[in-house]
Amino acid sequence: MVFTSILAADQATAVPHFHQKAIIERYLTDTGVPYVALRPGAFLGAPDMWKAGLTKGKLRTVGRAGVRWTYVHPHDVAQIAAVAVDEPRAVGGHIDIGTDRALDAVELAAAFSELLVRPVRLQTVPYPLLRAGLSTAGLVSPQLTDFRNMFDFFFSGAYVADTTRQTELFGPPPTIEAGLRRYLNDAGLLPTSRP
Repeated sequence: MVFTSILAADQATAVPHFHQKAIIERYLTDTGVPYVALRPGAFLGAPDMWKAGLTKGKLRTVGRAGVRWTYVHPHDVAQIAAVAVDEPRAVGGHIDIGTDRALDAVELAAAFSELLVRPVRLQTVPYPLLRAGLSTAGLVSPQLTDFRNMFDFFFSGAYVADTTRQTELFGPPPTIEAGLRRYLNDAGLLPTSRP
């Protein structure tokens, strides 16, 4: 069984929609089902995620711009999942899935600037402000508390993939630039010609 888990699921005990993946991994281990748990980082697959801002030369993110985390395009995860089905060395345990390196928001804006061949300015919502809003809203919606805890986890610095096993089993990870290029293409923002 190839199971799509999530990066650092076992460390995210305060984030129910992350930690439940670790619970499933333990269940599969306990029942003896031959499996591999692929643990991808943050998906670059929602074309609308940054599209509105990027069309205006802005990358809109949530605060703590200096904290790195791992991104990966769903296409790359799907390719690895297809190979993992027939890779006996992958059976048992989990494999972090990501690109060649984690980025912080400043580096992400610079990478988008390079790919779009125009400046992209970082626009950050201060996290304490967003966290306070999510904490208040969480009093009436447990899902928003989960969302707040997810951002707390992201900003802890723990959301960075160790791609050693990914490299051993599936070859070198794709570059972050390749993932961002695919994202821009999916969003209809990739320039047709480059200087």
